[in-house]
Amino acid sequence: TGHSFVSLSGGYPVLFAIALALAFGLLLAPVAMQMCRFAGWLDVPGHHKRHRGEVPLAGGMLIVAAAALAGLVVDPGLRQTTHFWLGAVMVFAVGFADDRFPIRARYRFATQLSAALLFVVLSGVTPTDLGRLFGPFVVPLGMLGLPFAMIGIAGLTNAFNMIDGLDGLAGGLVLISLSWLLIAFALIAGDVASSSHLVASAHQASMVTAVVTGALIAFLLFNQRAPWRGRASMFLGDGGSMLLGYLVATLGLYASSAFGQYGMTPVTAAWIAAVPLTDLFSSMLRRALAGETPMTPDRKHMHHLMLALGLGESGAVVVLQVTALLTGLIGIAGWRLGVPEYWMFWGLIALFVVYVTVARQVWRTVDPEPAR
Repeated sequence: TGHSFVSLSGGYPVLFAIALALAFGLLLAPVAMQMCRFAGWLDVPGHHKRHRGEVPLAGGMLIVAAAALAGLVVDPGLRQTTHFWLGAVMVFAVGFADDRFPIRARYRFATQLSAALLFVVLSGVTPTDLGRLFGPFVVPLGMLGLPFAMIGIAGLTNAFNMIDGLDGLAGGLVLISLSWLLIAFALIAGDVASSSHLVASAHQASMVTAVVTGALIAFLLFNQRAPWRGRASMFLGDGGSMLLGYLVATLGLYASSAFGQYGMTPVTAAWIAAVPLTDLFSSMLRRALAGETPMTPDRKHMHHLMLALGLGESGAVVVLQVTALLTGLIGIAGWRLGVPEYWMFWGLIALFVVYVTVARQVWRTVDPEPAR
C-alpha cells in the first residue's frame, strides 16, 4: 500500500529512495560505460557533433538500471508503479536502438505515442480539461482528452531530446523539473491527507520521481562539466533523453490530472517544463517559416543561441538551468498562491513571444553556427 512507502527509512522515504538510486548509479556507472564501449554504443565526433573523442552513450542505460533497482526496493516487484515504467522502457529501447542504428522519426514518434497510450490506459489518468487557460472559464477537452495526453507526452519527450546538446544541459533541466514535481507531490499529499487512496497515489508517484532523481544525479556526476573534469565521460544518448522527457511528461500529467481539485494546474506543468517547451515550439515555428519539416535538424536551438551570444558552454548551461529553476518556481508559486490560471498562461505566452523575437534578431546579426 501507499503507507508502506511512508514507513521506509524512518519517515524519510523520498530521501532514502534518492540516496539508494544514487548509490546504485555510482556503482553501475563504470559497468555501463564499459558495456557501451564494448558494444560500440559511442557518440563519435562528426557532422553536427563537435565534442572530442568517442563518448559512451551509457546515460540512459545507467538511469534505467539504477532507478529500477532502487524502485524494486521501495516498491517490490514495481507492482504499484508499473504504469510509469512500461512506457518508459519502450521509449528508452527505441531511443537506445536509434543511437546505434538510426530509426526514422515517424517510427520513433509512433513508439512514443504508443507508450503514452499505455500510460493513460494503465494509470487510468486522462485530462478532462485544460483548466481556466484562456479566461475565467474552464476549457473542457471531452473526447480530445486522450489524444491531447498522447501528443503532449510525445511532444515533451521530444522537447528534452532536442535540447540535449551540451554537457549537463538536458540532464540538469530534467533534474530541476523532477525536483519541482517532488515538491508538487508533497504539497498534494498534504492537501489530500483525508483520502488514503489519493495519499497513496501521491507517494507512489513521489517514489518514481525520487528514484529517477537519484539515478539522474549519478549520471550528472559523469556528465556535467566541473573544475575537475573538462568534458563529459558519458552522454545520455537519444535513449536517455527521451526516457527522461517521457518520465517528466507522465509525472506532470499525473500531478495535474490524477488528484481532481487537489492536483497541480495544467499550466503549472507547462511552467515547470518551460525551457524545453519554448525550445521545441520556437524550433517548429522557425522551421515552418523556413519551409522545412518540424524535425529538420539545425543549430539554432536555445543553447546554440546562448553560445552565439558568447556565453561559452558552461555559461550557457548555467543560464538555461537557472531559467528553468525560476520558471518552475513561478509555476509552483502561482498555483499555490491562487494566481488565475489564465494570467499564468498568457504570461508564459508573453515569455515565448519575447524569446522568439529576440532570437530572430540575434540570428540576423550573429554567426548562426556556433561551435558545440
